[in-house]
Amino acid sequence: MTVKVRPVSNVIASMECMDSAIPYDGSTTCKVTLVNKEKTSVTISVTSVDFGTVQNAWARSYQWGIKVDPITITLPYNGDKEIDVKIDLRMLAQDFWGSSHYVYKFAEYTSYGIVVHLNNGITVSR
Repeated sequence: MTVKVRPVSNVIASMECMDSAIPYDGSTTCKVTLVNKEKTSVTISVTSVDFGTVQNAWARSYQWGIKVDPITITLPYNGDKEIDVKIDLRMLAQDFWGSSHYVYKFAEYTSYGIVVHLNNGITVSR
C-alpha cells in the first residue's frame, strides 16, 4: 500500500511498507521515497517516527525498535532517494514495556499507524 501526501514543498514523499500485516513478534521495513522538484539540491532528515499512538517512538536518541537508514540524505535536483524505516516489534516491546516478553501486547490491536516526520514540515504515513 502506498500513501501519497499533498506536497508542502517541491519535495514529494511517499511510503510503502513490505507487509500490510505482520505477526506480533515480527518486523517490517517501510521505504520512504523522496523526489526533489526544487531547482537545487535539498537535504532531508528524519526527525521522528510515530508508531500507533506513541509519538516519537523513534528519535535520534531513542532508537531500539525502529531503525532509520539513512537519517539524512541530500537529494539532487530532479533526483529521488529512499529512506528505510525498519520496525521490529520484539525490540519495540523492549522499548515500551522493558522486556521483549511483552511483544504479545501488540496483538491487542488490529493495526498501527506509522508516521514518518521529516524536516521542512514533510510528513508521510501508512
